[in-house]
Amino acid sequence: MNGSEKTTQKRNTPGLLHLLLLALLACVAALSFRKSAGFWMMFPIFPLCVAGATFLQNKLWHRGVFFLAITAVLNLVETDTVLDALPIIGVAFAFYVLAELAVWCFRRKKIYPCLMGAVLAAGCICINALLFGNPFSAFSAQKKIHAYIEQVYDVENGGHTFGVIRFDTSSRLYTLTASSGGERKEDGESYYPIVTGELVLCGDYVVDHYREKLEAQAMQEPANELLNALREVFPNGSFTLVRLGIDNFPSPEEPFSIYREKDYSGQVSYCIQLGGATSYEKMVSNAQKYLDVLSEAGIPYRNLIFTGGEGLRYRISLTPVGQKGAYFEGFETGMYVLRHPENHTHLATNGLLALIDRTMGESEDA
Repeated sequence: MNGSEKTTQKRNTPGLLHLLLLALLACVAALSFRKSAGFWMMFPIFPLCVAGATFLQNKLWHRGVFFLAITAVLNLVETDTVLDALPIIGVAFAFYVLAELAVWCFRRKKIYPCLMGAVLAAGCICINALLFGNPFSAFSAQKKIHAYIEQVYDVENGGHTFGVIRFDTSSRLYTLTASSGGERKEDGESYYPIVTGELVLCGDYVVDHYREKLEAQAMQEPANELLNALREVFPNGSFTLVRLGIDNFPSPEEPFSIYREKDYSGQVSYCIQLGGATSYEKMVSNAQKYLDVLSEAGIPYRNLIFTGGEGLRYRISLTPVGQKGAYFEGFETGMYVLRHPENHTHLATNGLLALIDRTMGESEDA
């Protein structure tokens, strides 16, 4: 190797090293600037990495290509469509420009350019906090959500997976994704259903959409049983079954686990919306027929509500089924027409309502 070749190699070595450092900074910036980055996205890592790269011996277009190209590729891989990735790529481009301008202003070493650089740097920090949240609020939100999770769910052995905290730009709230299921059951044939939902912190209150989906999954089988019993007798009946919820789900006595399967049949509340009943008397008559079918089929439930009439203006409720002396409440345009808490086996009032107390408490104990 002659002298000229050695000189050329020495000159190229720093350039390659700076190029590798630029690639490293661009990768760190891109990895922190994705939706899945969660907590790390709340730090202004991207503009800081851009600012750091300006001190390397690389050209401006080199920095732009590395930072924006790597960020674009990682976000396109994570999103379903290009349109979903465009907003975050656009914000990355804006941060890149602001960071380059801020460093350029500071390098002027004069009062006004330095003040402008400080304004641009502060703008990057404020925009990042506005769009992606700030780490201090996120840390507090994460503590509150995790305290709720430990109270409600079996974290270690319950089959639940909880993601990282993130900031929802549209609602401006901190959220966390939870999921469960997909594993094979002990019988070796069936699988636990896959359930995914969000836990959202609203002030000091956690809105648990994940629990709602678990509850909906638990209600599916008993609701199908009730629906099939009605459809068998009234195949062309005009009604809609609405599942209202499970009483005390999940149980406050023990953290919820998907592996502890439980029969919630006697704890589910329903609303049956009756169609074709234009008058209150007709609706009551239809409701009695449906109740007779459920009684004969031995279908358990917690509470049952019938609604009907134009705009569902009429309502009949049987509540609480789990106690002796269950009673109907009926009202027409807000006026109570019947309320009788005593444990009658048969009751008729003004020809409007006839009902049978079916001692539904026994079905819960079974």
